[in-house]
Amino acid sequence: MGRVMEGMEVRVSHDRELLIRGPLTFDHYHNKPEATAQVLDRFGWYHSGDAGHVDDNGYLFFHDRVKELARMADGTLFSPQFIESELRFGTYMKDGWIIGEGRQFIAAVVTLDMESVARWAERQGVSFTTQMELSQIDAVSKKVEEDIRAVNETLPETTRIRKYIVLHKEFDADEAELTRTRKLRRDTLFKKYSALHEALYSERAHVDFEATFRYNDGTVASVPVRLKIRAIETALDRATQASVAG
Repeated sequence: MGRVMEGMEVRVSHDRELLIRGPLTFDHYHNKPEATAQVLDRFGWYHSGDAGHVDDNGYLFFHDRVKELARMADGTLFSPQFIESELRFGTYMKDGWIIGEGRQFIAAVVTLDMESVARWAERQGVSFTTQMELSQIDAVSKKVEEDIRAVNETLPETTRIRKYIVLHKEFDADEAELTRTRKLRRDTLFKKYSALHEALYSERAHVDFEATFRYNDGTVASVPVRLKIRAIETALDRATQASVAG
């Protein structure tokens, strides 16, 4: 959202709510003292109801409404929708499904932007026959990881993506995985890809999955596919390793 304006104070509460104080905030709601007391505390802080953070350079990031946040196992709050929207700006990704509620860390299942990835593969001389094959090529996953790392740099250390799977297909509105406006149907994804969800929080290096394809004539085919689980080391991981070594 840009830098915090001169003369204004912004801080983040324990539940990640943005609190604002300064000459540009309002004094009260007209004839609504109870409503005023709910959002303006006795120290002059306006409780916005919005979740976000301010980075080391003073830039303000809006994540979501506080009531829409998910909670990790240690109580850390995060916005799946914010991270998912950031992933869409990646060069090689089309969509990303963020999980981590009740878990120790954040993980993602991402889909390829086939147009961008196919052009890159052609320039690099990477051969493939299907999207399924392309999605599991190590060199492609490295390009996806670059996109994820760029998003991680905008996030607090504790809510950065630490594992991911590149899905063998795109999320599809016809399969109820997306709305028609391309919003993720999270309940459907949790049900359909529960095996992927569980595998991301195991020590496994891959997960075997039965991929279902529906052809234009209406016929359905199932094909076994092995999806690789990839880790992204963060500063938090390095600090933990150093502590154990010490």
